[in-house]
Amino acid sequence: MTDLSSVKPFYPWVGGKRRLLDLIQANTPTEFLNFHEPFLGGGAVALQVMASTGVDTPRTYYLSDLNAEVIVTWEAVRDDPEAVISEVRGHAARHERRYFNAVRQWDRNGLLPFRSPTERAGRFIYLLRGCYRAMWEEDDEGFCTSAFGFDSVPFSAAHERTIWAVHELLNARDVVLTTQPFKAGEEFIRAADFVYLDPPYATDVEGHVAFDAYVAGGTDGKQFQTLVRDYIDRLTFGGAYALASNRDSRSTRFLYDGWNQIDRQLMWSLGHSTSGGNPHSGTEKLFANYLLYVALGYEQERKLSPL
Repeated sequence: MTDLSSVKPFYPWVGGKRRLLDLIQANTPTEFLNFHEPFLGGGAVALQVMASTGVDTPRTYYLSDLNAEVIVTWEAVRDDPEAVISEVRGHAARHERRYFNAVRQWDRNGLLPFRSPTERAGRFIYLLRGCYRAMWEEDDEGFCTSAFGFDSVPFSAAHERTIWAVHELLNARDVVLTTQPFKAGEEFIRAADFVYLDPPYATDVEGHVAFDAYVAGGTDGKQFQTLVRDYIDRLTFGGAYALASNRDSRSTRFLYDGWNQIDRQLMWSLGHSTSGGNPHSGTEKLFANYLLYVALGYEQERKLSPL
């Protein structure tokens, strides 16, 4: 039996939250009903929440993303990890620029939806591991445009074990996976549920460019951030716990003025810098509609209730 307490994401993802997991875990409500993550992405937070929950806890995990390849890949790992691993191995063994571009082109002929889930999952993981700076990008038509990045694709026995561990965890928990816009799952959120939101980040940060092209069309800057904040307002009114991550920027300071929040200084590199990928320091923020005790330095047991 795999140790599920340290399960981690099984593919790289720009904007992943592994460096914030300790803060997120420390500020997760101690008691809540179901868990929702409508911007699944790499899934680091969802995996951490599932792994830290006992198997006997009656809880459903609603995980969704607008990017269909993300959800298809998670479903394939849940259902047939051996076939997914075989697909990635096969791609990695043939990896070079022309082969990478040929696999990337699968979505151009309209046949991608007719590929098996394990074939699509293998392609998704392979392209992420072989593309430039692990950046999954799509154009307005939904075609993958990620650029060739490396002469070799890292896919070791350790990566295979990670896929198997995620498979075990997904089958040990009650998990609902859905491809949909973030607001579509609102009808399933109840009072005392916990919702974690990691939307594409605010774009008004000097010296950094936006990266929101991981799904066709990207997102619409400040207007999108306002939609997310309004969504959280509705969750708060309904009695749910909501925790959101974003950059420290003029727009997020304005939108979340008066909210409980905590900062962490991090180095940004993938997908953020305007100077060709050189790391830049910046501030990541967590915003919550409940009290963040770690931010305030309290050590007593947390008693959380929506504001």
